[in-house]
Amino acid sequence: MENVYNITKNQTLIFVKGDSVFLQSYDSIVARYDIGDKYISLGCDWDYSNTTLKYVKRFIASALGVAQTGYLSVNMFAMTPSPSLTKFTKKDIKDSLDGLVLLGIPIHRGDTQRHYNKILEIAHYEGQFLKDNLTDEL
Repeated sequence: MENVYNITKNQTLIFVKGDSVFLQSYDSIVARYDIGDKYISLGCDWDYSNTTLKYVKRFIASALGVAQTGYLSVNMFAMTPSPSLTKFTKKDIKDSLDGLVLLGIPIHRGDTQRHYNKILEIAHYEGQFLKDNLTDEL
């Protein structure tokens, strides 16, 4: 259901098959890229620190690459994007939250943590359902 990759200490990518890519910074889900609808949601802690902001900017630039190519891989998000793609500022991101588009990708305020928790809840339910319905019969 999901694959987890540590980019660096306290910065983690979580891939949920067919749905989303999440960026977790420390204990907070700070960003989500919706694969199907090609937009980014930012959680409340997206600008918590300079380090978090640095990885959010990289995440946004990586999402642009995925949106343009249609190719999704760990490397698209784990590698450092071209510096020219991350020259936008914190103000640019804030402005995009007010309805502007950044690098061609819509960015919204979103409850990324709640969305992630809902995915975990569904996965737990599906896993429990499968476990409860397993038999030894072939």
